[in-house]
Amino acid sequence: WLAAGAARVFLVTGGPGSGKTALAARLVQMGRGEAAAADSPRLGPGRLTFIHFCQALDDRTRDPLRFIEALSQTLAQRYIVFGQALLQTSGREITITQQVDRVERGGVVAGIENVYIGTLSAQAAFDRAVRKPLEALCTPDFHETILILVDALDEALTYNPDENIVTLLGQTTDSPADLPSQVRLILTSRPDPRVLSLIGQPALDLIDDAPEDVDDVRAYTQRRLQALPAPKQAEIAGRVALAGKGNFLYARYVLDELLAHPGRLDDLDRLTLPEGLDDIYRQFLRRELARNPDRWSQQYRPVLGVLAVARGEGLTRTQMAGVTGHPPSEAGDILRASAQYLAGSLPEGPFRLYHQSFRDFLLTDAEYQVYPGEANQAIAEFFLDEYADDWLSCDDEYALQHTPAHLAEGAQQAAQRRTRQELVDALGALMTDFRFLEAKSGRVGVDALLTDLATAVVALPPESQPQSRVRALQRVLEREARHLRGWNGRPDRVFLAQQVHNRAVEMGHFDLSEAAAARLAQLREPYLALLGRLGTEAPDAATDRNPVTALRAMIVLPFGRWAVAISDDDSLLGRLGTTLSEVESLQGTYNLSGHFITNDEEGNKIRSLQANVQAPGRQWAIVISDDTAEREGTPIQVNVQVEKIEKEGRFIGVDIVQAYAVTGEDDFIRDWAGLVVETRVALTPDGRRAISVAWDHRLRVWDLQPEGQERLLGGHAGPVSAIVVTPDGRRAVSASVDRTLRVWNLQAEREEYTFSGHGRGVAAVAVTPDSRRAISGAADGTLKVWDLETGQEERTLSGHTDAVYAVAVTPDGSRAVSASWDHTLRVWNLATGREEQILAGHNDRVLAVALTPGGERAVSASADGTLKVWTLETGQEELTLAGHNDRVYTLAVTPDGRRALSAATDTSVKVWNLRTGREERTLDGSGRVFTLAVTPDGRRVISTAWWDNTLNVWDLETGARIALVTLDGGLGHIALGPDGVTILAGDDAGTVYGLRYVAPDS
Repeated sequence: WLAAGAARVFLVTGGPGSGKTALAARLVQMGRGEAAAADSPRLGPGRLTFIHFCQALDDRTRDPLRFIEALSQTLAQRYIVFGQALLQTSGREITITQQVDRVERGGVVAGIENVYIGTLSAQAAFDRAVRKPLEALCTPDFHETILILVDALDEALTYNPDENIVTLLGQTTDSPADLPSQVRLILTSRPDPRVLSLIGQPALDLIDDAPEDVDDVRAYTQRRLQALPAPKQAEIAGRVALAGKGNFLYARYVLDELLAHPGRLDDLDRLTLPEGLDDIYRQFLRRELARNPDRWSQQYRPVLGVLAVARGEGLTRTQMAGVTGHPPSEAGDILRASAQYLAGSLPEGPFRLYHQSFRDFLLTDAEYQVYPGEANQAIAEFFLDEYADDWLSCDDEYALQHTPAHLAEGAQQAAQRRTRQELVDALGALMTDFRFLEAKSGRVGVDALLTDLATAVVALPPESQPQSRVRALQRVLEREARHLRGWNGRPDRVFLAQQVHNRAVEMGHFDLSEAAAARLAQLREPYLALLGRLGTEAPDAATDRNPVTALRAMIVLPFGRWAVAISDDDSLLGRLGTTLSEVESLQGTYNLSGHFITNDEEGNKIRSLQANVQAPGRQWAIVISDDTAEREGTPIQVNVQVEKIEKEGRFIGVDIVQAYAVTGEDDFIRDWAGLVVETRVALTPDGRRAISVAWDHRLRVWDLQPEGQERLLGGHAGPVSAIVVTPDGRRAVSASVDRTLRVWNLQAEREEYTFSGHGRGVAAVAVTPDSRRAISGAADGTLKVWDLETGQEERTLSGHTDAVYAVAVTPDGSRAVSASWDHTLRVWNLATGREEQILAGHNDRVLAVALTPGGERAVSASADGTLKVWTLETGQEELTLAGHNDRVYTLAVTPDGRRALSAATDTSVKVWNLRTGREERTLDGSGRVFTLAVTPDGRRVISTAWWDNTLNVWDLETGARIALVTLDGGLGHIALGPDGVTILAGDDAGTVYGLRYVAPDS
């Protein structure tokens, strides 16, 4: 079949015990090199691409979405091109995590580690996560066979009659055009009509197609009876083979019994053999119960009934005893007597029925029938009684994994209406019990919890209140699943309830948000409550920040959207919306060319990139030409210096140290390189209105009162780098890379002035305490002072020799302090425009500056990895705060002026004593922080991170993180309300989140 290359599917069928799974297992052994494959080279080591064994009552093996996840993940890890294409599918419904593997020449490949699929149908998920990436992989030049093995398809039918692995494979293989020709499937199944109707007729039936001249059951029997004389061997083997009709399981069980009682072989004339597998099971029970038939109903039926519905790997002896009410010793005796037909190790297990045929017998036999409804009810009630009030301390994974399924099946199978209602009520209560939700999500995982919720929605009465509550929770957790994966319940105990609360608020499920709030009140720990979200896109819009491809290297300009990626075939790739992740510079020099097509701030297309990657000094050069009329044919070169990022001695990526333009016509890229922005946010001093600017460069004013309105006031021609509100709350001032500032009258809700005059993009703006003047700093190295009442430029402050990146004004409004890429700060007299002091001492660009409350001192942060404290009056350096291992890019000073906080690209946030210059502490687990802010009372620190979508709250005295929320977009700039608990945070997709810090005693 493999050699012919014609039919896509090779279906192997056979009745129970005919050896389908044994055949599949041997193929796996051959594929792993554990069994000889000399006669079948196409089945040798490495030839099997993916294997999957379905198992009845184990949802992990029957769920079609988990099957697709495993298949997609395996293919991505094996084929780079598949992984590249798969990354393009990532979003809210499909989440992809990556790992870093080193390659020769000092580079790395960012490979696929995990694939998670959320709220998609199996067919849609297969299309996005398997079929489309396969089309990218299986070009005419790809000659490898992708061989997929799936065993026991018939057992997958029990998952969901409408959507299961069988229906999925039937839909994706019914036409030659559905999958590339290189994809071939080996499938095994019982000859179930439902399988045959979807997959087609078998290529091989292990019984019907057995060669007449080969009797492997006879040969197997003779090998096991080799201690007997040859004539007796042959006679018994012939009788077993004839009675078993080619069934290996039958032969095994018969021989196990005969060899355990060899006296039965003395007189072959009196030897009778069972008539098939059902007769084997029946004779076993008759022997065990011969002396006391009542033991069936009192002992054996309860134990075997529970085993017939046990899920996954089964139940332990202790659990069996608890469920059935038998003493452990009595349960152990029954398990020991039945061991031949069980999977599991004596004495404790866990145990399950070895073969589906025994389960079928127990469920249908007139003499020895078990009742699955009673068994499911018994299991569920045992675990509910055991853990109902203490799920959070439950260490029984079976109870967490399977109690909801037993409740659902028990309700479905219950013979009495009252029993059914009791189980349905218990299921609804369990699936809305936050203690169970936290325990299950933390211990087993949110995907297993989502499976439970889907099961419960089907089991609960349609349109009932319990079903509505469970369905609401299901929808909320489907949206939150990517944030909850990996959460283990500790130390952030409130995380699940908080995330459910916030998403329920957003989606309008207010009963659920109130239930989550009640749970949060019980936990008595701080949390962050979502008040609402404002933005330019709908809440359903997904953001995508996964790397473009299985990369060797990538460059991203600071905090920006521009990326150049180098793939394994040395082609240049890139796209808007990509950010840096787990890649490293190459050793050696590469001259690359390719296409990067996106839009600039005016909607013009930019294309025709060329790049030089040079290892010495880690200097990267990117040459970008656009095709707009005014710049046609003008190359713009940007030098980008990159550095490795390591964590605990392990390489995790590279970061941008410096990005600057070197040619004359560099304005466009120069502005982007230094000033690419996220969503900017600000609050009026009274906290009643918010101002935001996102990727459309347009200013929005939001009334934060109930029934508040959005006002769209207009915008800049390019990205906005800064926005500030005057202390009197009357105006907002925005600065942009379009080289202008704009003044917005918030009362009249209109643009009041446009300030033009800077020669390059404006990076920073500050206003004086009297709200009369604005001071701007730009990439042209100048500052300008603007009169906000008249709209006139008062003066230009010249002196810096490189871009001005930050500016601050003293509390009395008399001075401004500017920070520049020329490695200095300068103190300016705003009344005269005179440069009073040059604060020199840093060895690299100065990236941030903050003033103490009295205005006597300035604190600066630099790319040289240090902070410095300066006396403004004398220009003297008071202190150098050293401790970071990389560039420091953001800082904040506490309201009492005693401390400063700083964040650096070494992933640390440090707290400094401004009197002694000593480091007080490093905030534990802070990671890569984008922005820092201190609450007005000086007790807490707020930080954001766009790479993991988190906002954190830290206790400044202890350094402990006291609250964490994960949102949908990469978080950047924040604004704090005057109450110190209201927080606005902007993300990289244009959304502004309103949050409130809720303390236990608030």
